[in-house]
Amino acid sequence: MGVVRRLVLPLLAAPLLVALLPSAASAAVPTSPGPDVVVAGSGWGHSVGMSQYGARAMAQAGRSAEQILTHYYPGVAVRSDVGPGEGAIVSVHLFRHRTITTAPDRVLLMGKSRDGGPAAISLRTAAGDVPLDPARAPYNVSFQAGTYVVRASDGTEVARTPQPVHTVGNDGTAMVALPQLGATLEAGNRSGMFAWGTVEVVQGGSGVVPVLRQEMGEYLKGIAEMPSSWEPAALQAQAVAARTYAARFDGQTISATPVNQAYSGWAKEGEPTFGARWVAAVRDTAGRKVVAPDGSLAQTFYSSSHGLGRSEASSASWAYGSSFSYLRSVDDPWSLAEGSGNPYRSWLAKADNAGFAGVVGLARVNSVRVVSRSEGGSPLELDVDGWRSDGVRTTVRWKGAYSASDGRGAGSRLRLALPLKEGGASGRLRSQQISAITLAPFTDDED
Repeated sequence: MGVVRRLVLPLLAAPLLVALLPSAASAAVPTSPGPDVVVAGSGWGHSVGMSQYGARAMAQAGRSAEQILTHYYPGVAVRSDVGPGEGAIVSVHLFRHRTITTAPDRVLLMGKSRDGGPAAISLRTAAGDVPLDPARAPYNVSFQAGTYVVRASDGTEVARTPQPVHTVGNDGTAMVALPQLGATLEAGNRSGMFAWGTVEVVQGGSGVVPVLRQEMGEYLKGIAEMPSSWEPAALQAQAVAARTYAARFDGQTISATPVNQAYSGWAKEGEPTFGARWVAAVRDTAGRKVVAPDGSLAQTFYSSSHGLGRSEASSASWAYGSSFSYLRSVDDPWSLAEGSGNPYRSWLAKADNAGFAGVVGLARVNSVRVVSRSEGGSPLELDVDGWRSDGVRTTVRWKGAYSASDGRGAGSRLRLALPLKEGGASGRLRSQQISAITLAPFTDDED
């Protein structure tokens, strides 16, 4: 998908409603379905920190990677003397936040060469190394009665050990490949291939899971967060942000999905046309990280793009809610620049009338007006005219807040809770930066 987003979902609490103008009870709630609610907005993601499309537009305008980073994270410095170095080990849980439908109680492994053909690697066990013969691949590792069991594809047991096992021999030429992540022996298929480090199979959940352990510099080569064809300064800014993000996980396991950072291994590094451009950005920024004003590593949140000409403060975002001095709202005309190629500079989404009404605590909606906005432009309060389930016509002041003291408001709640008729980001609004909420033309004469 190229540009991806992190999705960190807070728990939903009851929305705050304030009745403003209740009217006399009508005979009943109008019986027709009512017009769709149309939501207009811009941007895609959590709206905080660096915009990836914005970074591209800034690079096109001649800005450096450091200028991009200090614009989106105001008050920070880009330094190499803070946090772990390029040799620090990053542990990547390759299955976390993924749905693995094939043999979920075991890990499948095989060796592959750079061109996708078979290659010889080994699996290290307490009893010695087990060569993964390509003719008997894929091998599988399971955990049974306190023991790790290794079997060839024909079911023959080749090793049994009480300790976790891990791959050896994947050195950038011979690679470990996981069929459960899309690896096959077809030429040109780079899915599920990992060129560096080692894959350790450890007990997890109801079975076993693969954890890739590799040095920071090698890990970053596989980060799939930005198209490798983009301008060098944008790629460098992305590399620094990704390195900083991973460095904050020092000693912890990071997900390979956009919940943390999208990581695809050789599929990114080995892209035949532009992979070398991304690898160059990683090498050209070696050790460089974003450092907060207090000298700690910054929270380098980033997403596809921002809307309405500004980023959002982290305290106002649906994904976060915490406040950081360098994650405040800043001007961002770059995300909306035509040359950025951003497909979501503006968008429209539709929701059923009843679906929108249910989110704001009504039975049917007649009109919606934005009363106030955050600094980043997201609606904080709405006046919603409609009918309650008991037939009373009323207008409510809907704040959508998670608590009485929370400042995220209506746009943030709609991003999380409003079900769409079609499209959107997994059936939700692409961002909370909503410019207008209107209703499609009525199809009946009820008012």
